[in-house]
Amino acid sequence: DVAARLCRLTGGALVVSGSSDSDGAEAAEAAIGAGRAAELWAYGLSMRHLISPSARATLRMMPEASILEACLAHFERRPQRARFALAQDSDVAATLARLRAGLADAIPAGEAIEERFAVPASPYIADIALPGRGMLLVVPRKAHRAPGGVDDPAGSGDGLRRGALGGRGRLLEAVVESMGWQLRWMWPEEWGSEASEEPVDPQVLKVFLGIGSNETSTSQDAA
Repeated sequence: DVAARLCRLTGGALVVSGSSDSDGAEAAEAAIGAGRAAELWAYGLSMRHLISPSARATLRMMPEASILEACLAHFERRPQRARFALAQDSDVAATLARLRAGLADAIPAGEAIEERFAVPASPYIADIALPGRGMLLVVPRKAHRAPGGVDDPAGSGDGLRRGALGGRGRLLEAVVESMGWQLRWMWPEEWGSEASEEPVDPQVLKVFLGIGSNETSTSQDAA
């Protein structure tokens, strides 16, 4: 079983890095020092949320499971040093600027919008969150995209497919959605990059985010 083998390998490596560990602190700090804490945390969450209850129960009985769980608990207590970074470039910044301007007119007055939102109990950060709707907006970075393929425009030079998620992007999506969030990928190719300075049309955003007439009619009925 792949999950059991991964647990055995990961747990074994943690035992080596924190051989005198009782609460996962040494192993967690070793992962942080190696720059692998966010990846380890994401792996642990995938084991918790993306496998069947019976498989999860089996994994918990493995001798390596306790050190892995202790390590993840350490990250949850001190998440600031174990999060994925969101790289910035001109396309990302321009897309976020357009979204920010469009959202101001797309959502109801007074509704919370948070930027660079740390998703609770996870290593993930969203560019924009609408916490009241349980919704996360992320502009895909290079790390989220699939390797080059037929969708790679001639001459783009970056070897990445347009509109296609790679493994890290799919894992992010699966984990946060299993935790109850809705994730919306805001592709610069679709929502505009540095070549487009106009705000995103608020009406288009409303449709995309599901902010529609049903809410208006509900509020009128309540009044």
